Amino acid sequence: LPFTAIRPAFVQPCSPVDAARPPQGPDWLHDPSWDGYRIIVVKNGGDVRLYAKNAMEYGKRLPRLIDWFANLPARTAVIDGELCCIDAAGQADFSKLRAELRCRWPNEAHLMLIAFDLLHRDGLDLRHLALSERKAHLDKLCRGAKVVPFIRQVQAFPDGAALLEHCSSHRF
Repeated sequence: LPFTAIRPAFVQPCSPVDAARPPQGPDWLHDPSWDGYRIIVVKNGGDVRLYAKNAMEYGKRLPRLIDWFANLPARTAVIDGELCCIDAAGQADFSKLRAELRCRWPNEAHLMLIAFDLLHRDGLDLRHLALSERKAHLDKLCRGAKVVPFIRQVQAFPDGAALLEHCSSHRF
């Protein structure tokens, strides 16, 4: 399919589904959950918006993140990720994130966007590409985003059972 040029906008993120065990096979990739808030970052030039999965906008409450995302090395982008509050040990702390986001002026220094999908970049709708290809585009964007210190790409795993076992043994 050819790329489709579109203006970036909020995209309803895919939702995980419950299963007795992780699906297997070459058509599957598995991302660990990070215990945060699902966020869609929409960048259109210097205009950046942060949306929750229910389309509620968070940008006015997180001006520092907005300023940093404006410096992403892309004219336009739609990134799907999870906003987390990372503790000193590098673990996501959901209760601290919830407390920060309930404050009038949250401390954004502890926030991190764990990015796991790139849906749009520089006028191109990437959603028709395989997830592995979109992740390659996301990797390139994140490597070029050194001016955005709080974005990290999550590693995907081809073996969901192994990821589940690892997360269970480490209490993720």
